[in-house]
Amino acid sequence: PFVIPEYLRGQIEEFEALYDVSNSNSYQRLLDNIPDQTCESLYEYFSQILEEHGPMEINNKLLVGEY
Repeated sequence: PFVIPEYLRGQIEEFEALYDVSNSNSYQRLLDNIPDQTCESLYEYFSQILEEHGPMEINNKLLVGEY
């Protein structure tokens, strides 16, 4: 597990107090409400390739070439 070194903990507490971590999720919620059409299209495109050709190795020439 990740542990913050003792000598940095004071700086972390100061940063978190200034940053207000609870508000950082508002930006992510905004992005979640606006779907990215480019990503949607890419997911559909690669889904079609996999439906037509079945499971493939990650280094398959067709997948790598399309990527």
